[in-house]
Amino acid sequence: MRALTILLAALAFTLPVLPPLEAHAKSDSDKKKDDKKSDKDKEKEKKEKAEKEKKEKAEKEKKEKAEKEKKEKAEKEKKEKSCSPLCTETCDCAGKPIAPAKCSPTCTATCDCVGKPIKCAPLCTDTCDCAGKPIVPPKCSPTCTATCDCSGNPIKCAPTCTATCDCAGKPIAPPKCSPTCTPSCDCSGNPIKCAPTCTATCDCAGKPIAPAKCSPTCTATCDCSGNPIDTKKLVEDAKAAEEARKRAEEAKKAAEEAKKKAEEEAKKEAKRKAEDAKKAAEEQKAAEAKAVGPIEALRKDRPERRKQSADRLRRRWGSALAQDKAVAELKLHARRVAILQRIRATAEAKKDTKTVELVDELLTKEDERDAAVMNSLREGALPTVTP
Repeated sequence: MRALTILLAALAFTLPVLPPLEAHAKSDSDKKKDDKKSDKDKEKEKKEKAEKEKKEKAEKEKKEKAEKEKKEKAEKEKKEKSCSPLCTETCDCAGKPIAPAKCSPTCTATCDCVGKPIKCAPLCTDTCDCAGKPIVPPKCSPTCTATCDCSGNPIKCAPTCTATCDCAGKPIAPPKCSPTCTPSCDCSGNPIKCAPTCTATCDCAGKPIAPAKCSPTCTATCDCSGNPIDTKKLVEDAKAAEEARKRAEEAKKAAEEAKKKAEEEAKKEAKRKAEDAKKAAEEQKAAEAKAVGPIEALRKDRPERRKQSADRLRRRWGSALAQDKAVAELKLHARRVAILQRIRATAEAKKDTKTVELVDELLTKEDERDAAVMNSLREGALPTVTP
């Protein structure tokens, strides 16, 4: 009995425990699933976080690079526009410094071999020591006086408002002398101190003696300022001018005579040529008139007439006969004249006075035309009369 009771009690304790065991087993499985899911989420999150960090890092680097470039650009612009104020001797209007001019020639006492001026050269002078450094002028003492300021620098012009110093403390420049390049005035306009003294142009105090003025002024020997005029030079100048005028007149006269002589020679030559041409024309006309006759008689003395005609043409036209155009013109003229002469001879034999007069007019016109053409060929011009 007691054993049964113990069994029942054990069952009572065992039965309620089973469902929690099942739940526990079930929760472990879910837990594993949840853990698996959580690991995936974590990996995903980790991956996303890494990508985000990478992206942020890239953006940060890009931003830093842009800022660096901007900074470099600003520094470059600042460097390029480093000088101020603008448009000065050492700085151009764009803000860029103007490079100092090089000195030339180089490697000298005042210019080094790079082309830079040596500040203190030559050495060992009143303003430059033997090391090439400028000597600082000594300070004056006591300070804060009429001739020395409170910094120890000498006042250049003191006291003021004097003959050599204006009221602003600036020295008054001494007046320039005139005329320059004289015994008492150098070529820069500065008066020459009189030395030696006690001479004709300098007194015993070393001051130049002003030359005496001439009187009366505005005359042949004295100008209107009272300075004597060098008459000898004036006479020489006048003489030279007169000689130059005479030479010019003689040259002009010689040129006129030469021109007149040339014109007379040209007129004589033209007259001679005109007379020769007229004579040759008359001979030609006489020969042509003589040629009118019986055919047999004309054939008989043809060679002689031809020779005479050629001689007359050579005398009349000369070198113009070397041109082909001139030869062609003379042949045309001879043919026309021959035809007209035959017509005239026939009309005269028949006592046809009207035809004879008409032929004479045509012969005259043909002679004029031929003369015009030949003259134009001889002078190198084109004929104005149509053949």
